[in-house]
Amino acid sequence: MLKLFASLYLFVVISMVGLTALWEHILLPKHKEMQEPSLKALALTLSHISTEEIYAIAKQSGIQVSLFPERQIVFPEQVKSQFENDGYLILYNDNQQPEIYIPNDEGGLYQIAYANKPKEGPLWLYSAIFFVTLGLALAFWTWPLWRDIQTLESNVKTLNSDGTLPKLELSPRSSLHIIANALAQLSDKVHSLLQSQKELSGAVAHEFRTPLSRLKFALAMVDDNSEIDANGMQNDLNELENLVQEMLDYATLDSDGPSLSMAEISLHGLCEKLITKLEKSRQSPPIFMLFGGDITLMGDGYFIERAIQNVMVNAMKYATTQVQIHLQQDEQNVYVIVDDDGPGISPDDYEKIFDPFYRPDGSRSRDKGGAGLGLAIVARIQTWHGGQYWAESSPLNGARFVLSYPK
Repeated sequence: MLKLFASLYLFVVISMVGLTALWEHILLPKHKEMQEPSLKALALTLSHISTEEIYAIAKQSGIQVSLFPERQIVFPEQVKSQFENDGYLILYNDNQQPEIYIPNDEGGLYQIAYANKPKEGPLWLYSAIFFVTLGLALAFWTWPLWRDIQTLESNVKTLNSDGTLPKLELSPRSSLHIIANALAQLSDKVHSLLQSQKELSGAVAHEFRTPLSRLKFALAMVDDNSEIDANGMQNDLNELENLVQEMLDYATLDSDGPSLSMAEISLHGLCEKLITKLEKSRQSPPIFMLFGGDITLMGDGYFIERAIQNVMVNAMKYATTQVQIHLQQDEQNVYVIVDDDGPGISPDDYEKIFDPFYRPDGSRSRDKGGAGLGLAIVARIQTWHGGQYWAESSPLNGARFVLSYPK
């Protein structure tokens, strides 16, 4: 906006200065210095003729001659010296009209000036032409801006089949180029959201199919008067309930970021609380071990706890005997490192594992339950806090997940 204002301001200033000089040169009377040679010639002529001849010339040419006693007009010393040397003097009145003073034989002064008032017509014409040409100049300046606005308007009225806006073709020098970039980013965001919704819909249908099929099979067995597997049906219902809750949680967090309630968080105390909570829910090993001193982190307590819990739950599912949590920090970042001694993750899946509904092949498969949204939620929370997240190989021969936060 500042660039646009500066450009318009400079254009108006330059246009006004240029047009003023142009039309003054064309329409208004010539500057007094341009009349100086002819005035000097006239003054020199009048100073060498008689009084009768002066009045005769005045009558024919329309100039006015006045006679003043010399004592009524007082000149500065410098002007008086010039008057005595040249025998005449040229001065200009308030209307910038020349007045010629020549000595009279009787000791007085003749004042010779134009009797007619300056015509005002050219001034009105000058003003009219000046503002018309200034308007044309401004129209010339605003034409590219108006053209780009028309382009933006036509583009935002139409959508591609994938929900994106048509590509905006604006010059990088355009004042609206920054708006075009913002619309392009918005278009990409809309496309990403629509794509995410499509993937979510497809994944929901796919994830619900397996437990529903098992329930249908169990109900078919009931129709055959067979024994009802109540535990199996309850497990299927629990899986459906957990699946629905996990998807609802992800849908709730599927945004650019909520309003975070930032506060100081004791990571050591938070991890101890989560370990106690998870130990109550598990029926067998692994054993949780916490390493590192107390580290304070600035963040939203609810979401930070949610991210660390999801990583710890993921490690607990796949660990064989133990899960280790390390709290570390350096000059710029705070790190929460979670290791397990499970089967590990292929290097090809280090980045993909944080995608929604992604499950790596091999040991870390759907047999462990869940919809594959836990780590996707972690990625979203880390982004909100300006943090990083990644997976790598663990010294325990399993998987290591690292969450970092700006210190």
